[in-house]
Amino acid sequence: MRSPVTANVILPSVIDTPANRASMPKADPGKGVPPERVVEGGGETVQAPLVVIDTGKSPLVPPISGLEGTPYLTYENVWQLERLPPRTLIVGGGYVGVELGQALACPGSQGHIVEMMERPVPQEEVEVSQVLGYAFFTQPQVGRAGLTLEQVARATEVGRTDGFYRMVIDEASDRILGATLVGPCAAELIHVFIAHMEAGSTWQVLEQSVHIHPTFAEGLPSLARLLK
Repeated sequence: MRSPVTANVILPSVIDTPANRASMPKADPGKGVPPERVVEGGGETVQAPLVVIDTGKSPLVPPISGLEGTPYLTYENVWQLERLPPRTLIVGGGYVGVELGQALACPGSQGHIVEMMERPVPQEEVEVSQVLGYAFFTQPQVGRAGLTLEQVARATEVGRTDGFYRMVIDEASDRILGATLVGPCAAELIHVFIAHMEAGSTWQVLEQSVHIHPTFAEGLPSLARLLK
Protein backbone atom coordinates (compact mmCIF):
# COMPACT_ATOMS: atom_id res chain seq x y z
CA MET A 1 0.00 0.00 0.00
CA ARG A 2 1.21 3.51 -0.75
CA SER A 3 1.76 5.79 2.20
CA PRO A 4 -0.61 8.75 2.74
CA VAL A 5 0.23 11.87 0.79
CA THR A 6 1.69 14.69 2.86
CA ALA A 7 2.25 18.28 1.86
CA ASN A 8 5.31 20.35 2.66
CA VAL A 9 5.40 24.06 1.99
CA ILE A 10 8.70 25.65 1.04
CA LEU A 11 8.95 29.34 1.75
CA PRO A 12 11.98 30.92 0.03
CA SER A 13 14.61 32.27 2.47
CA VAL A 14 12.63 31.25 5.58
CA ILE A 15 14.22 29.10 8.29
CA ASP A 16 11.69 26.76 9.90
CA THR A 17 11.75 27.85 13.55
CA PRO A 18 8.79 28.37 15.91
CA ALA A 19 9.26 32.15 15.72
CA ASN A 20 9.39 32.20 11.92
CA ARG A 21 6.53 29.73 11.65
CA ALA A 22 4.36 32.11 13.66
CA SER A 23 5.21 34.91 11.24
CA MET A 24 4.44 32.94 8.07
CA PRO A 25 1.99 34.80 5.81
CA LYS A 26 -1.52 33.57 6.39
CA ALA A 27 -3.86 33.00 3.50
CA ASP A 28 -6.18 35.92 2.88
CA PRO A 29 -8.90 35.06 0.34
CA GLY A 30 -9.75 38.76 0.16
CA LYS A 31 -6.41 39.48 -1.50
CA GLY A 32 -7.18 37.19 -4.39
CA VAL A 33 -4.40 34.68 -3.72
CA PRO A 34 -4.63 31.89 -6.32
CA PRO A 35 -5.86 28.69 -4.63
CA GLU A 36 -2.83 26.74 -5.92
CA ARG A 37 -0.61 29.00 -3.75
CA VAL A 38 -2.47 28.16 -0.53
CA VAL A 39 -1.92 24.97 1.47
CA GLU A 40 -3.79 23.74 4.51
CA GLY A 41 -2.47 21.17 6.95
CA GLY A 42 -1.96 20.55 10.63
CA GLY A 43 -4.57 23.09 11.54
CA GLU A 44 -2.79 25.89 9.67
CA THR A 45 -3.33 27.60 6.34
CA VAL A 46 -0.33 29.26 4.71
CA GLN A 47 0.45 30.85 1.38
CA ALA A 48 3.73 31.16 -0.50
CA PRO A 49 5.06 32.34 -3.87
CA LEU A 50 6.20 28.76 -4.50
CA VAL A 51 4.48 25.67 -3.13
CA VAL A 52 6.16 22.27 -3.50
CA ILE A 53 4.17 19.14 -2.69
CA ASP A 54 6.66 16.53 -1.50
CA THR A 55 4.75 13.24 -1.61
CA GLY A 56 7.77 11.03 -1.09
CA LYS A 57 7.79 7.48 -2.37
CA SER A 58 6.93 4.01 -1.16
CA PRO A 59 7.14 0.55 -2.75
CA LEU A 60 4.20 -0.60 -4.86
CA VAL A 61 3.54 -4.27 -4.15
CA PRO A 62 1.80 -5.79 -7.20
CA PRO A 63 -1.28 -8.00 -6.67
CA ILE A 64 0.50 -11.23 -7.64
CA SER A 65 -1.22 -14.40 -6.47
CA GLY A 66 0.80 -16.10 -3.74
CA LEU A 67 3.07 -13.12 -3.08
CA GLU A 68 1.30 -11.93 0.05
CA GLY A 69 2.63 -13.65 3.13
CA THR A 70 5.99 -14.52 1.59
CA PRO A 71 9.23 -12.86 2.79
CA TYR A 72 9.57 -10.64 -0.28
CA LEU A 73 11.86 -7.63 -0.18
CA THR A 74 11.50 -4.08 -1.46
CA TYR A 75 14.06 -1.37 -2.14
CA GLU A 76 13.50 -0.21 1.45
CA ASN A 77 14.64 -3.39 3.20
CA VAL A 78 16.70 -5.29 0.61
CA TRP A 79 19.80 -3.66 2.06
CA GLN A 80 19.22 -5.54 5.31
CA LEU A 81 20.24 -8.83 3.66
CA GLU A 82 23.12 -10.45 5.50
CA ARG A 83 23.81 -13.05 2.80
CA LEU A 84 23.84 -12.66 -0.97
CA PRO A 85 21.04 -14.71 -2.54
CA PRO A 86 22.31 -16.97 -5.34
CA ARG A 87 19.34 -15.95 -7.54
CA THR A 88 17.16 -12.84 -7.52
CA LEU A 89 13.84 -12.13 -9.24
CA ILE A 90 13.04 -8.43 -9.51
CA VAL A 91 9.48 -7.45 -10.37
CA GLY A 92 9.47 -4.22 -12.34
CA GLY A 93 12.01 -2.97 -14.86
CA GLY A 94 11.91 0.71 -14.05
CA TYR A 95 14.79 2.85 -12.81
CA VAL A 96 14.77 1.36 -9.31
CA GLY A 97 14.38 -2.19 -10.60
CA VAL A 98 17.37 -2.10 -12.93
CA GLU A 99 19.53 -0.38 -10.31
CA LEU A 100 18.65 -3.11 -7.80
CA GLY A 101 19.44 -5.73 -10.41
CA GLN A 102 22.81 -4.12 -11.02
CA ALA A 103 23.56 -3.83 -7.29
CA LEU A 104 22.86 -7.53 -6.69
CA ALA A 105 24.49 -8.76 -9.89
CA CYS A 106 27.83 -7.09 -9.20
CA PRO A 107 28.66 -9.26 -6.16
CA GLY A 108 27.46 -12.40 -7.99
CA SER A 109 23.71 -12.91 -7.61
CA GLN A 110 22.03 -14.27 -10.77
CA GLY A 111 19.37 -11.68 -11.41
CA HIS A 112 16.22 -11.72 -13.55
CA ILE A 113 14.03 -8.66 -14.13
CA VAL A 114 10.34 -9.10 -14.97
CA GLU A 115 8.65 -6.15 -16.69
CA MET A 116 5.02 -6.00 -17.84
CA MET A 117 5.89 -3.79 -20.81
CA GLU A 118 7.72 -5.08 -23.89
CA ARG A 119 11.10 -3.86 -22.63
CA PRO A 120 12.72 -2.35 -19.52
CA VAL A 121 12.29 1.37 -18.88
CA PRO A 122 9.93 1.84 -21.86
CA GLN A 123 9.92 5.63 -21.39
CA GLU A 124 13.53 5.72 -22.56
CA GLU A 125 15.04 5.21 -25.99
CA VAL A 126 15.09 1.64 -27.32
CA GLU A 127 18.90 1.53 -27.45
CA VAL A 128 19.06 2.42 -23.76
CA SER A 129 16.77 -0.46 -22.84
CA GLN A 130 18.97 -2.85 -24.84
CA VAL A 131 22.05 -1.90 -22.83
CA LEU A 132 21.29 -3.41 -19.42
CA GLY A 133 18.30 -1.19 -18.91
CA TYR A 134 18.28 2.45 -17.83
CA ALA A 135 19.59 3.74 -14.55
CA PHE A 136 22.10 6.33 -13.56
CA PHE A 137 24.41 3.76 -12.06
CA THR A 138 24.02 0.55 -14.02
CA GLN A 139 27.03 -0.93 -15.79
CA PRO A 140 27.56 0.73 -18.18
CA GLN A 141 26.27 3.98 -16.73
CA VAL A 142 23.59 5.96 -18.54
CA GLY A 143 23.06 9.70 -18.62
CA ARG A 144 20.39 11.59 -20.51
CA ALA A 145 19.40 15.26 -20.73
CA GLY A 146 16.83 17.17 -22.76
CA LEU A 147 15.03 15.73 -25.76
CA THR A 148 15.43 12.30 -27.34
CA LEU A 149 15.94 11.35 -30.95
CA GLU A 150 12.29 10.35 -31.24
CA GLN A 151 11.26 13.92 -30.41
CA VAL A 152 13.24 15.70 -33.11
CA ALA A 153 14.41 15.10 -36.65
CA ARG A 154 18.20 15.20 -36.58
CA ALA A 155 20.89 13.62 -34.44
CA THR A 156 24.27 11.99 -34.62
CA GLU A 157 25.89 9.20 -32.68
CA VAL A 158 29.23 7.54 -32.25
CA GLY A 159 29.58 3.90 -31.25
CA ARG A 160 31.33 2.48 -28.21
CA THR A 161 32.07 -1.15 -27.46
CA ASP A 162 29.73 -1.08 -24.47
CA GLY A 163 27.32 1.74 -25.30
CA PHE A 164 26.85 4.84 -27.42
CA TYR A 165 26.80 8.63 -27.40
CA ARG A 166 23.94 10.50 -29.07
CA MET A 167 23.37 14.23 -29.38
CA VAL A 168 20.17 15.92 -30.57
CA ILE A 169 20.48 19.23 -32.45
CA ASP A 170 17.94 21.83 -33.57
CA GLU A 171 18.39 21.98 -37.34
CA ALA A 172 17.43 25.64 -37.64
CA SER A 173 19.56 27.12 -34.85
CA ASP A 174 22.21 24.39 -34.28
CA ARG A 175 21.44 24.54 -30.55
CA ILE A 176 21.91 21.40 -28.48
CA LEU A 177 18.48 20.05 -27.50
CA GLY A 178 19.43 16.85 -25.71
CA ALA A 179 21.84 13.98 -25.31
CA THR A 180 21.87 10.32 -24.35
CA LEU A 181 25.10 8.73 -23.17
CA VAL A 182 25.57 5.05 -22.43
CA GLY A 183 29.01 4.01 -21.27
CA PRO A 184 31.66 4.53 -18.60
CA CYS A 185 31.23 7.70 -16.52
CA ALA A 186 28.01 8.63 -18.38
CA ALA A 187 26.44 9.94 -15.17
CA GLU A 188 29.31 12.45 -14.91
CA LEU A 189 29.65 13.29 -18.61
CA ILE A 190 25.98 14.22 -18.96
CA HIS A 191 26.67 17.36 -16.92
CA VAL A 192 28.65 18.74 -19.85
CA PHE A 193 25.50 18.67 -21.96
CA ILE A 194 23.34 20.06 -19.16
CA ALA A 195 25.66 23.08 -18.90
CA HIS A 196 25.68 23.63 -22.66
CA MET A 197 21.89 23.37 -22.87
CA GLU A 198 21.37 25.83 -20.01
CA ALA A 199 23.73 28.25 -21.75
CA GLY A 200 21.98 27.84 -25.10
CA SER A 201 25.14 26.55 -26.76
CA THR A 202 25.32 25.31 -30.33
CA TRP A 203 27.08 22.13 -31.36
CA GLN A 204 29.89 24.29 -32.73
CA VAL A 205 30.71 25.51 -29.20
CA LEU A 206 31.05 21.94 -28.00
CA GLU A 207 33.06 21.00 -31.08
CA GLN A 208 35.58 23.78 -30.38
CA SER A 209 35.98 22.79 -26.71
CA VAL A 210 39.32 21.32 -25.64
CA HIS A 211 38.91 18.53 -23.10
CA ILE A 212 41.80 16.94 -21.23
CA HIS A 213 43.47 13.89 -22.77
CA PRO A 214 43.03 11.07 -21.99
CA THR A 215 39.51 11.31 -20.53
CA PHE A 216 36.08 10.09 -21.57
CA ALA A 217 35.00 13.72 -21.91
CA GLU A 218 37.47 14.05 -24.75
CA GLY A 219 35.01 12.14 -26.92
CA LEU A 220 32.26 14.78 -26.66
CA PRO A 221 33.85 17.36 -28.98
CA SER A 222 34.59 14.47 -31.34
CA LEU A 223 30.90 13.63 -31.30
CA ALA A 224 30.00 17.20 -32.29
CA ARG A 225 32.72 17.16 -34.95
CA LEU A 226 30.76 14.51 -36.85
CA LEU A 227 28.26 17.22 -37.78
CA LYS A 228 30.81 19.13 -39.85
